[in-house]
Amino acid sequence: MRIAIVGMGVSGINVLYHLKKEEQFTDEIVCYDKTLQFGCGLPYQEDYPVLLVNSRTDEISLFHDDPKHFRNWLVAQKIPIKEFMPRSIFGEYLSAFTSELIQLPDVSYRSEYVRKLEINADDTVSVISESNEMMCFDAVFLCLGHAPAEDIYGLSGHERFVEQPYPLMQTTEAMNSSNDIAIIGMGLTAIDEARVSLLEHNAKTVTMFSRSGLLPTIRGITTDILPVEFTEKAVADYLEHHTNLPLEQAVEWFVKDCNHYGFDYVGLSQRFEGHSLKTLEDGLENLELLGRFQSYCSAIRESLQSAWIAFTREDQMTFSETYEKHYILWSNPMATVVVKDMIEWIKADRLELGDDIAKIDVAKNGRFELINREGHPLKSVDWVLNGTGSQKNFETFKTRQKLVKDLLNQRLIEPFSTRGLLIDPATDAIAGSRFGQLPQVIFFGQMVSGIDFQNNSTFTLNRRTKKTVKRLVDYLRHWKKIEKR
Repeated sequence: MRIAIVGMGVSGINVLYHLKKEEQFTDEIVCYDKTLQFGCGLPYQEDYPVLLVNSRTDEISLFHDDPKHFRNWLVAQKIPIKEFMPRSIFGEYLSAFTSELIQLPDVSYRSEYVRKLEINADDTVSVISESNEMMCFDAVFLCLGHAPAEDIYGLSGHERFVEQPYPLMQTTEAMNSSNDIAIIGMGLTAIDEARVSLLEHNAKTVTMFSRSGLLPTIRGITTDILPVEFTEKAVADYLEHHTNLPLEQAVEWFVKDCNHYGFDYVGLSQRFEGHSLKTLEDGLENLELLGRFQSYCSAIRESLQSAWIAFTREDQMTFSETYEKHYILWSNPMATVVVKDMIEWIKADRLELGDDIAKIDVAKNGRFELINREGHPLKSVDWVLNGTGSQKNFETFKTRQKLVKDLLNQRLIEPFSTRGLLIDPATDAIAGSRFGQLPQVIFFGQMVSGIDFQNNSTFTLNRRTKKTVKRLVDYLRHWKKIEKR
């Protein structure tokens, strides 16, 4: 039996680890990715040290049941430990662990991208790489990570528009201290770009803006807090007697939990969601309160995933439109050291945050003009950096990823409205109009629809991949007659 893993970021590493842990599966595994990203993925490749992991060092590792695994590796490597480590160091940790896995028996590595899959008559899958090498597999894990960023202002091709930011060490190399910079977006990618612009290139000014005008919340003090009402058991018990779980029921459980723990959800949102100097300073002064609610949001991830599977399509869309944005702000917070820097830059008039940019024009002198909603120019800048986050609307069939485009073209996978790609959330298998669900093709990453969109929790990925690998191996053992060795 042979399995392919396409993409060797955090998801791919976890899949390989859990496959090698499965007693029922000991046959060949082939891993595909370009060398630069192999074993670390796009976010953790070599880059500027000012780009930080947004989780504390004691609270992030590959394994949810061993949260000190990363810290222990740092100690063994004699690397000085900081509260928030550079992402490239975490990438070194991932690469070191992956290097060990690759040396295991029956594991091999192809240093190239995959451009196409073909489903064969016997339900095997042919994987065709960029070099046109074709290999046949019994199952394929697509661990493709982020989609490319969206170019919402139509600036693609301009020499001083950084459309796909990472690695910032390469894409921002030509910037200098006389430059004024504009950054589209206010999420974690945009914050990375601001830090590089101001700390590495000493830019004169940086203007960050987004349609929502909302920054992620500030990483508070993590605490042990578990849901009382909104639990996986509550979801399972409800579904014993009902076909679907209404969104209203999930909201009711959430509200009861908030009441139990004394969370004023509306008040917390009004107080800590925003971009004003007061919001940032208030957040730093209330890390315990922030941490408690963030810890709760993290604790309901599994319950929310189970609920999402049971929502009707209409309720899934309502959740995406009404609640998803706020959930992301609380579940992917900023490191405190990052916020302290931002406050200092705002006070020094080097960093400006806003939400009033409707259009970006290119002037005759080559600079960019930021235009507000009334059509008035607000500011002229030298560079525009794209920090909008990954593409999520695949209905237009526009994507820079050849493999995803081919999957859509073959109708092996479908868009879920404008909220990512459709998979079966119970099995992580792809589903399309041509063959229906394909249980032998699994898709992980932030391109898929559901609450996993923009979820970068290593612990969640570890748990999720473990369950899915076990399901797939059981499926193969049943249908393909894998013999236990």
